[in-house]
Amino acid sequence: MKDNTFLYESIIKQCFKNFKLFSGNSTLPNFGIKWYDSDKDEIDFYASFDAPMLYKKNYILKVDKSIFRKYKNEKISSILYHEFIHLSDALEFGNKDFNEFKYIMTTYSEYHAAKIEMMKLIGLSSIDEKHDIDLKGNIIYHSARISIADFIEQNFNKCNNFFRIRDNNPIPENFVKDMRFTLYLLGYISITNVTINKYKYKIKIFPEDIKGIIFKLFEVLNTKNLEKCIEYYNEIKDYYLDVQMRISYRNDFTVDQLSDEDLLKITHKNHKEIADTLIKY
Repeated sequence: MKDNTFLYESIIKQCFKNFKLFSGNSTLPNFGIKWYDSDKDEIDFYASFDAPMLYKKNYILKVDKSIFRKYKNEKISSILYHEFIHLSDALEFGNKDFNEFKYIMTTYSEYHAAKIEMMKLIGLSSIDEKHDIDLKGNIIYHSARISIADFIEQNFNKCNNFFRIRDNNPIPENFVKDMRFTLYLLGYISITNVTINKYKYKIKIFPEDIKGIIFKLFEVLNTKNLEKCIEYYNEIKDYYLDVQMRISYRNDFTVDQLSDEDLLKITHKNHKEIADTLIKY
């Protein structure tokens, strides 16, 4: 197979120049590129900056070469704009301590990047361009033309799997990956000129216990209230891990061994104490 690395690199550099104009930020630093190929490498990204590296001001963009073979320019540009926003946010919040920085990049920056990605997909020429989105309008996504309404619908379906029942052990890494889809969805919705209330009929995909927090998270993401973003994110994380922990315990213990009432008392923070009691029993 012909090596088109030089061509791909030139596309990225031109896209970066366009992004600087699009965002009105001409001071973004240059970055190196580390190449991967999903046809050969086991990776789960199209393009990615690592938050710890960004914090250290080591700017390396990891890129999957296959995107240049699979997708049209519109999709490639939206992928790259998404990552360039992470670079921009890293510079804005780089003066925070690392733990807070990591939370911001995991919450607000993912929402922000999806918002800018959507702006690029619908063809806006700048971040400040006024827009009136017709949900019946089309965008190019992957290699097909799709309506904005269908695009959002697809992302609701992805989020539907967010709180799916799992048989595996609950771990924070799973939460971060799953929650990312929800933050993307909220970012996409924010561009459609309607509030999330328009999508209330869709929010049924979220359990009642967590639905209110999702609404609150959307509001504070819009207002860039970073402290509240982190607070609500952690509330959702606690709920997620608690549910997964209870599923795990129900798989291991019968109702006679662990009643439904006692099961609801189990959290990811206290389960080890309860486990000791059950083992003794």
